[in-house]
Amino acid sequence: MGARVEGVGVKPDGLFWVVPIAIRADDGQIVADETAAFELPSAEAAIAAAEAVASCSAYCGAVAFTRAFDQSRGCYEPVEVLTRCGSIHWSPQRGTWVC
Repeated sequence: MGARVEGVGVKPDGLFWVVPIAIRADDGQIVADETAAFELPSAEAAIAAAEAVASCSAYCGAVAFTRAFDQSRGCYEPVEVLTRCGSIHWSPQRGTWVC
C-alpha cells in the first residue's frame, strides 16, 4: 500500500493520473509505461487504480499523481504524488529506481 494524501478529493481544475511502472526486458531498468497511463476523476479513484495496477503481473508498480491547472498563469502547477505502489525503491548503489 502506498502513502495516502489526506483531504485530497476532486479538483475541478485538476488532473488525476496513474502511470504504470514496468521492468524493461532488454536491460532490466524500470520505466514508466506512458502508453498505458490514464486519467481518473478523483484522488481516491487514482489511488485505488494505482494499487490495482501495481498488483498486475505485467507491472512492478504504479504512481498516482495530480496536477492543477492555474488559469491565471495559463500553466500547470508542480506534480503532487498521491501514492507510489508496488515494489519500487531507490537503490543508492545503482543510482536508480529498482523493482
